[in-house]
Amino acid sequence: MDVAGFQRGETDALSAFLGAHTRLVWQLARRGFATTEDDRPALVFGVHRAASLEKLTVSTLSEALRTERRARVAEPKQGESLLLETARLCLTAAAQAEGRERTLDHREAEALPSSVIDLDRVELPLPDEQLSAPPRDVEDFELEAFEKARSELASLEEHLAVRDRELLERRLRSAEPRADVARALSISVPAVKEGERRLVRHLLHHLRRARVLEERAGEAELEALLSGDPKRASLPPRTAERIREQVLKRTFSEEPRPYKQRATLALAVAAIALALYVLMFFGVIPGPGSDPEIEPQLAVSCAGQCTASSVLEISVRAPRRARRISLWLRSADGAVQPLVAHSDGRASALPFGAKERLTPLPVSPTLPENAGPAPYEVIAVFTSERASTSSLRAHVEGSALLPKALTLTRVIGP
Repeated sequence: MDVAGFQRGETDALSAFLGAHTRLVWQLARRGFATTEDDRPALVFGVHRAASLEKLTVSTLSEALRTERRARVAEPKQGESLLLETARLCLTAAAQAEGRERTLDHREAEALPSSVIDLDRVELPLPDEQLSAPPRDVEDFELEAFEKARSELASLEEHLAVRDRELLERRLRSAEPRADVARALSISVPAVKEGERRLVRHLLHHLRRARVLEERAGEAELEALLSGDPKRASLPPRTAERIREQVLKRTFSEEPRPYKQRATLALAVAAIALALYVLMFFGVIPGPGSDPEIEPQLAVSCAGQCTASSVLEISVRAPRRARRISLWLRSADGAVQPLVAHSDGRASALPFGAKERLTPLPVSPTLPENAGPAPYEVIAVFTSERASTSSLRAHVEGSALLPKALTLTRVIGP
């Protein structure tokens, strides 16, 4: 055990600790144990549901790996003592809350079978046969339901695609590293993760629909079926992997500050923000309304005199919220037509920098030959959203105005 790395909260050291002790905590939560509570012997009964076992194991290991607890570990033996003491406290508290603890008299305590783990006298490591022997607290009807679910799962496996069967065997049943599975299947690691998630959802859906699993059953129950262990005498590899991932997410190099301190800081920040808002509201300090507004601008010029067939150079400075521009031409007789013929009047994206400065448009439209006599009006319509040609024409003609559109007009010609 890397004691220094364990104290600092390094991932490798914590993973090694979890790999060595996760199975023990799982079995304590599953089998129960004897302990002393308030100077009286007590018996803590275990839990059956795989999801409850996973939750208890994660919470116990997370509590054992808190920063202040790790700081007290100076040698591997102290780490084992820390784990046993934390497991006794956390699992006993959970059993008391759920009614799974029974106080014993001294005669009952002396008559406990040898298979019951006494946490007040146990020493690590525990014999493997003590952790591998199946518990005896599963009823026959529960065993029958488990075998029925396993049979249904086996029939589902037969109809899976080849890749899904590989994922089921390599990931859900054996928990091979995702990188190794990705290389074997010639796919990416994210594809393995997504395929695994989709496969779990597919299998759980069909098992629930077949009524061999209850509606609240999750990944832990599925992995128990895949392990073939109805009494949870073993810890499925994928469940152990998920427990390690969850515990590592909850473990910090430094624990977050207490809620009271964080709440006090949040209230102080809120008070400062409120004070600044009040000052801004009464004009003591500048607010958003004080920001200088950039005045939109439209500049149109010709190489010489602007007449029919002249090429126009157009530059714009757009309003802040505009994203698109449409160009139109109104002749002296009031006729309206698109100035850029190939766009049919549709709005195009503004050029880069057009909201900060007067910027030339990338197109140089030509005054149409049928524009009639001068003068002409060049009309620029700025919009934030894409608009149809018909709605833009109606806006320019004045028959139906577009909401949140800005129109600029420049007169050209002699």
